[in-house]
Amino acid sequence: MIDQNVDKINWGKSCILLTRVSTSSQDNTAQELDLIEYAKREGYDNLHIIQTTESGFKKIKSKQGFKIVQDYIENNPDCKTVFCTEISRIGRTNLVLSHVEDYFTQNKIQVYIKDINFKLFNEYGQIPFGNTIVFSLFGRLAESEMKQKQERFIRSKAKNFSEGYSIGGKELFGYERFLDEIVGKNPYRLNEKQAEEIRTIY
Repeated sequence: MIDQNVDKINWGKSCILLTRVSTSSQDNTAQELDLIEYAKREGYDNLHIIQTTESGFKKIKSKQGFKIVQDYIENNPDCKTVFCTEISRIGRTNLVLSHVEDYFTQNKIQVYIKDINFKLFNEYGQIPFGNTIVFSLFGRLAESEMKQKQERFIRSKAKNFSEGYSIGGKELFGYERFLDEIVGKNPYRLNEKQAEEIRTIY
């Protein structure tokens, strides 16, 4: 039950658009465009974009992206809102997400997560009970999803290795990679010159 005597919170017009990719080969552009449209639709017009490139599995002490967010908020007291496209852009472990949620809660920072149409506080500056559950649930789902991806990658890597396909890294001395156009992979074949050197030595 909402206390009707409580004033509505004015979150202002300034916000952070937080984007994150895991590697430099990935692009933040799609996230940025989505968040710009989303934030403007919610009435924000002073948009500060923070781009980060780091693993979602980093521990909170190593997460430079979150530190940048904290520094910006502390130096810009009129900015009390953060937008991101999905919860995994903040982090992929429940421990990190719990820490981040505590920071947002204690400092009354509104959080919008586009893909699940979620905002942390209601218009009276209160956190509905279900929101804490949602934040925790999606945090655990993000962590579980990434662990499954890692396990699939390890299985695929082992399978390719057992079938004689290159799995990246340096070429083994005595072998060379070539493209198998039928399967679209890079198996090894003997490098006869190097192989002869090995035979001579041994």
